[in-house]
Amino acid sequence: MNLYMLLHQDHENAKSLLAQLEATGEDEQDRRERLFSTLFRELNLHSEAEERYFYSRLKANDETRETTLASLDDHKGMKRLLTMLEATDAGTPEWTAKCRELRAECEGHIAREEDELFPHARRVIEDEEAAGIAEDIQAFKEEQAEIEIF
Repeated sequence: MNLYMLLHQDHENAKSLLAQLEATGEDEQDRRERLFSTLFRELNLHSEAEERYFYSRLKANDETRETTLASLDDHKGMKRLLTMLEATDAGTPEWTAKCRELRAECEGHIAREEDELFPHARRVIEDEEAAGIAEDIQAFKEEQAEIEIF
């Protein structure tokens, strides 16, 4: 699979989960918790794979370093919000507000990656290497899914 398409699919999945979460009401705490659990797992898995296999390659290049470091900062902000949401009662206005903040942060991050980082990365990473990175990311995600089963 194409590396950029793989990452784009993850982005679309995250946006869908965030939209579903934001559409829930404070009286739908069980549904919120289920959706959030899925989102939490997906975002953490995506960011870890991206940092390990994609960003690690881009940080060393002058053309991609600055945007890669900004993307890493985005990940830190999203992880902070995920931790805050996890510790907050999903049936409260505070949770709703933090969820909106997470959605805005995620959408900004996705735009930065897809509009800025991906075009630069395509110039820095040859197609064959990009295919290898995509395979590494897929293998990592499959390995983590197997670990979660047990």
